[in-house]
Amino acid sequence: MTKIWHISAWLLVNALFLAKYGARLQPWLPLVAALALAAAAFVLVRGIRILEPRHPRLLRGALLALPVAASAAAFHAIPTSLLRVDRFDMIALFWENLARGIDPYTPRLAGLSNNIPSQFPSYFLLALPFHLIGEVGWIPLLSIVAMAVLLLRRGGNLGPVTAALLLSPALWWEIVCRSTIFANAVLCLFALLPFLVPRPPFPRWSGLLLGLAAGTRSVTLQMLLPVLLPGAWKNPKAWWKPMAVAGCLALASVALLSLPIFHPWTPFAVNTFFLPNWVAAAVLLASIALAFVHPSAHWRLSVIVAGLDLLTTLYAGAIVWDRGWRIALFGSGVDISYFLLGAPIHLFLLFKCRQDDSVATPCSL
Repeated sequence: MTKIWHISAWLLVNALFLAKYGARLQPWLPLVAALALAAAAFVLVRGIRILEPRHPRLLRGALLALPVAASAAAFHAIPTSLLRVDRFDMIALFWENLARGIDPYTPRLAGLSNNIPSQFPSYFLLALPFHLIGEVGWIPLLSIVAMAVLLLRRGGNLGPVTAALLLSPALWWEIVCRSTIFANAVLCLFALLPFLVPRPPFPRWSGLLLGLAAGTRSVTLQMLLPVLLPGAWKNPKAWWKPMAVAGCLALASVALLSLPIFHPWTPFAVNTFFLPNWVAAAVLLASIALAFVHPSAHWRLSVIVAGLDLLTTLYAGAIVWDRGWRIALFGSGVDISYFLLGAPIHLFLLFKCRQDDSVATPCSL
């Protein structure tokens, strides 16, 4: 039953991207593209099954080189000036405003966008190297590569993993549009990995990565706390050091917002536009309470992704209710990329190592 849930969630998010953007070109394009992708997935899985035993290194190198080359070509052929999405522009806007000595959350009044960044300062710090080299599109690409490596180490077969990631319209949209939703969720998943197998002492870097992940978006609390709090409650002696480091880093990112330069806009004000804060808080508290019900990491991850799915559905449902489903889903009402927030966890739980649904195994890391 859980497999059906994870597969359905992954198919749904990709179907949304096909329907929304394919229908703008031709009404029948989403259906034709879906059939073509299904056929391509069959051929890819079968071909990899035949070629992998004979040429394992060559095949894996080719599968890595293909999306890298295709992404580089897309970055060259589709400059950011042609895109209506603005997440890449929010990264540039933050650093441009900071360099001018004004509130980094000041909207760009003229040009590409008048939106306001909705992430915390550590998000922009992590994105800074890619901003400096002039192409933040490498962020989603590297996150997809990292996800593929994790799933393969977790025990996933090369064919299905490659088909799920390489033939995903949603992930190619993330790459081409320089979006960071999937990458942010992957960062949180990687930050949780050491804590899914409670075998203290934890790696020294675990608290650092956890703190950086927690300090990117407010929704990361839903991704992290339902796993961390039950573990810390059960074994506080082993968990307090990484939790303390992570907490200090996350609070430091938020504390920066109290400086005079961060006024009047903050990520808290911007995020209220998507869902009222009390709704997100209620879902988070319910998720934390449910996470204490069962000690397994699989259960806690399932609780996390269920909460993420619920938050995204409530966000989309409110806009559909207010504007109608056509404008909300096929216009610019609902940002369907938010459905990718739970995608890494869905994939992680789908490609499990053993048939007992356990994630507490050596190949989890």
